[in-house]
Amino acid sequence: MNSKQLLLTLGILIATAPIPGARASDQDKIPDEVVAGETGTMMHEFLRRLEAFDFHGSVLVARKGEILLHNAYGIADVKTGRRNTTNTLFSTGSVTKQFTATGIMRLVSEGKLSTDDSITEFFKGVPKDKEKITVHQLLSHSSGLESSYGDDSEEIQRDDLVRRVFSRPLMFDPGTEYEYSNAGYSLLAAIIEKITKERYEDYLRENLYLPNGMENTGLTSLSVHRDKVACSQNPSINYLSPSMRTEKNWNLIGNGGQLSTPSDMYRWLLALHRGSLVPKEARKRMFTRHVREGGNYHYGYGWSIFPSPWGGDVIWHNGGAMPPGWSCAVYQYLDDDAIFIVFSNKPMDGQHPVDEIVTRLAQILHGKKIPLPPALPSTKLDPALVSGTYRLSGGGSLTTQLREGRLQIIPAGQKAISRIFPSRMGRRLQKYNAKSQEMVELLADGNFAEAGELMDSPDGEKFVQGWWKSLGALGEFQEIEVHGTRVIEEAQTYCRLDFEKGKRDLVFYWMDGRCVGIGSGKPPEKVLYPLSPTHFVSYSLMSGDLIEANFEPKGTLTLSLHGSTVKGVIEQESESDS
Repeated sequence: MNSKQLLLTLGILIATAPIPGARASDQDKIPDEVVAGETGTMMHEFLRRLEAFDFHGSVLVARKGEILLHNAYGIADVKTGRRNTTNTLFSTGSVTKQFTATGIMRLVSEGKLSTDDSITEFFKGVPKDKEKITVHQLLSHSSGLESSYGDDSEEIQRDDLVRRVFSRPLMFDPGTEYEYSNAGYSLLAAIIEKITKERYEDYLRENLYLPNGMENTGLTSLSVHRDKVACSQNPSINYLSPSMRTEKNWNLIGNGGQLSTPSDMYRWLLALHRGSLVPKEARKRMFTRHVREGGNYHYGYGWSIFPSPWGGDVIWHNGGAMPPGWSCAVYQYLDDDAIFIVFSNKPMDGQHPVDEIVTRLAQILHGKKIPLPPALPSTKLDPALVSGTYRLSGGGSLTTQLREGRLQIIPAGQKAISRIFPSRMGRRLQKYNAKSQEMVELLADGNFAEAGELMDSPDGEKFVQGWWKSLGALGEFQEIEVHGTRVIEEAQTYCRLDFEKGKRDLVFYWMDGRCVGIGSGKPPEKVLYPLSPTHFVSYSLMSGDLIEANFEPKGTLTLSLHGSTVKGVIEQESESDS
């Protein structure tokens, strides 16, 4: 970790850096749509093309107080076909933490608490091992609390959640390490309520949001109808709306879930840097590198800080949720006096796209040439030309089919998955395949204790026993087929379990050799878009690379991807419902 002297120096540098867009008169000047100048036009063209590859969201980019781009893309609600607009409300996800941190620092500035206060000042019955946890440690994710203590959608009241948090052991002694904790920010929200005697969200709305023109930010305090919100595009959860949260969902309150728009988030950042949210000294502490997250990344209070590739510092935060698939990223390039705000309500290629979009837009802002997604022509498609199962020359197979005018490629076998979704983990993927099979076989034998040891949870045995019993209606277990592992943020191993009365497609989630969850899910699919009836392409937002599929006569598929070519020969034809 850096010395206190270096932290202080960095804090001063941040505090005295140029203030992004900090002109009070700008607050009321946010048109619904802006595409300004050559830079704004290039950004818009990039996003317009990206929309054809399934980007759905809304974006605002500003530099030196001038909005360069403010526009929306894609669909807000699949059920109605309603499109996103710049006035559509999106989930901010964990970006909510900066609202909570600002609320706390406002109370600190008013002398109503100190960041050095122990949580014993606010809660009764704090266990001895948690008595030394301070407000500072909650703000900086150094308290030793776990990330979460339940599902976001669980109905649990504030005091019940507090008791649950206190009942679990700490991960480490407070102040000695970093571990991102949503629960820590829920405790901060509870502290706000205890000090102000107001509901958490009422306090934010009355003291932070409305005085700064943020009329479309909040959650339970807003009268939000589905037709104003960007909903999930995941059919397995019935296209869930992020507005469907209540004041009883205390696993979420304080750490995520607030709704907002790009223009409201811009107003928020202007107000933060003008000093109308908290005084300069409090803002400086929020942007100070308190705890190292990893590499060059440090955490302040509700913000992460890292060095910009163009010099100076970036303060930022993102947020997202799977399986709903909504995400948000807010970046401030301080020395460049630039702001990037990106919302999305659908993953791209199984990942949240917002951070990579910010990276691309920042490159455009700095005059870097970036690979644009190809323009897609209107193409008449014939399922008979492209549907089938193809055995790859290097092992594994691919099943291809048309669905809604797009080509779906579903890999089977680790070699095929690794071809479509390459990973640096290499041989370790087989390790997770073996671990998933081991866990299922242990459960089938009734060895819940040993299976529980594979879980990243002190209640692992109880969890796996309950989960296995929930499959009891399917009858006796017969066998497991492991399709393979893909790595996103964690390793995801896809399996099919055969039972006497049916089958179940599952995903085992692994991180650092331990299982962090089990869910329903079929093997990952790659979606490609038509350039012609037999030529399809996919664009990688991360690398700018293209994956191309060419269907040739005599049942041959040629894939060009990641700098190599692989061929497949058809085994059998596959039906398509297009």
